[in-house]
Amino acid sequence: MEGFKEQVWDVFARVDSSDCLFKVFQTVNIESFDISKGFAASTDIVQSLAKISDFIANKRFEIKGKRLLILLNAYDCDISEIKKAADWANDNISRGLYHLVIFTNNAGVGNNLKVTVQHVPCATELEFAKKVSRHMEILLSNQPKGSTLKPSKAAYPKRTVSTDDLKKSDIKFDENYILNVNTNFQMFMSLKSKSRKLVVMGQDAINRNNIDLPAFFRWSWAADLPYSVIVLNDPTLYLSDTLNGGWFVGNNAEDYAQIQADIRKIVDWFALTDVNFFGASAGGFSSIMLATCYGKGAQAIVDIPQIDLQTYHARNEVLNLFNAAFNINDTVVPEDIRYRVDVTKRFEKYGFIPKIKYMHNVKDSSHISQLNYFINRWSEITHTLDQNQVGELTIHTYAKWHLTKGGHVPLSRQDSIEQIISFVD
Repeated sequence: MEGFKEQVWDVFARVDSSDCLFKVFQTVNIESFDISKGFAASTDIVQSLAKISDFIANKRFEIKGKRLLILLNAYDCDISEIKKAADWANDNISRGLYHLVIFTNNAGVGNNLKVTVQHVPCATELEFAKKVSRHMEILLSNQPKGSTLKPSKAAYPKRTVSTDDLKKSDIKFDENYILNVNTNFQMFMSLKSKSRKLVVMGQDAINRNNIDLPAFFRWSWAADLPYSVIVLNDPTLYLSDTLNGGWFVGNNAEDYAQIQADIRKIVDWFALTDVNFFGASAGGFSSIMLATCYGKGAQAIVDIPQIDLQTYHARNEVLNLFNAAFNINDTVVPEDIRYRVDVTKRFEKYGFIPKIKYMHNVKDSSHISQLNYFINRWSEITHTLDQNQVGELTIHTYAKWHLTKGGHVPLSRQDSIEQIISFVD
């Protein structure tokens, strides 16, 4: 019989008197498949299993036909308690669509047909949670494409169109392909003939040891969005093999955020009506910059963005960027190019602020200062501009924690797509 990590699942439920499994769910991005929200477990794991069974029974119509995996946190529980829980589940849980996994740091209890007792050797509860997350990551990686947990059936495109001078004939609709313009400007293209709206996605920071260029973040999301989608590779990264983030700043000769000619051509050629820039972290920074440079008709939806790179806490990454882009061995740039590294300076230079939806993870303590700076500067600049040059600002907050990365993590794929659709429509 296949283990629980090799089987296909649709939904999950947590039995946990602490927040351990909640953090695991957030870390592996399965919160939206959690049917146990609102359920409160007790420290008595057998009693909690009985309660979760009643809870699930009340949701029988909601989960009818779905395969449910129930996860129980038995960290530091006695072997006798774990055995009682496994025996109770074997006697009371319906076999077939439901299965229980008991995660425990104490070995000695065997599996049965309805229960897997997963031993998690560890020295601390944090290590326990991280290892449980790894088990769930393996489970998710084994889900087949097109399943509930891995819905996109999209395959990475094999076709590449290369050109030195973009022409209308280079643009294809209703197929995915890579478009190379002047070698270093590369875009994942997924234009839909039935949509006049366009979403342009930016690029997060990457690990150059693990990812080759070009890198198109979230390209598979195009299948989940009802709009035309372009995903940008940041050409700034070609300045140095050591750059993990480019933030679309360009170099001394070129301001890459300002180079919008190809996107404008596509918008004009095919009468697209809305241009929406989306990105997270470094991609959030570049999305605000690109929308500001594009001007009227563009707007940005961003998640945990940097705002002023000069005050960004990842000092080595910023120093590396400024050295490669501007030949500056410092984390502060001269005033005349500050608009390249501070989005609010770009607002001032262009006399324009696009409509922005700014999403912020309140657990991201390292970016609170970036958010506060943005709000203060947005208010200050807004009062100096004609109001027809100022777009609406929406701040959306949420709380999410990653067991390894901490609070600097964006919304899940499903939640992000819902936010994008709400913003664009």
